[in-house]
Amino acid sequence: GTGKPLMTLQDEQTPIDREIVTALVELLPEAWDRPVLEVEYALDDRGERFGHTIFNPDGQRDLVDPSDVIYDATFRLQQLFRQHNGVWTKVRYEIAIDDRGVSYKVRFDATPLKQR
Repeated sequence: GTGKPLMTLQDEQTPIDREIVTALVELLPEAWDRPVLEVEYALDDRGERFGHTIFNPDGQRDLVDPSDVIYDATFRLQQLFRQHNGVWTKVRYEIAIDDRGVSYKVRFDATPLKQR
C-alpha cells in the first residue's frame, strides 16, 4: 500500500466542484446571480456524451457555453465516481452570488455501476 489514507468520494469531489463553480462564474454575464449548470451524461454504442446546459432561472436567456475547464472537470468528476463504483447520469450545480461571495449546492442523480 502507499500508506495514503483513502479519500472519500466527498473529499475528492469537493475540489472538482469548486473548480467547476469558479470556472462557471467567470463565464457569466454580469446580471446573473443564480446560475445553474446541468450536465447530463449518456453512454451508448457511440460512446459517452456529456450535455452541458448553463441557464439563469430568473429568465435571462443569454446562452453561455461551457469552457474547456468545465468540460474537463465534469469528465474528471465522472472518472472519480467510477473509481468509487458509481456513475452519475445528471448533475446540477445551483450557484448563488451575492455580497458575501459565491455559494453553491450540487445534486447528483447517480447509479451504481452494473457489475458485468
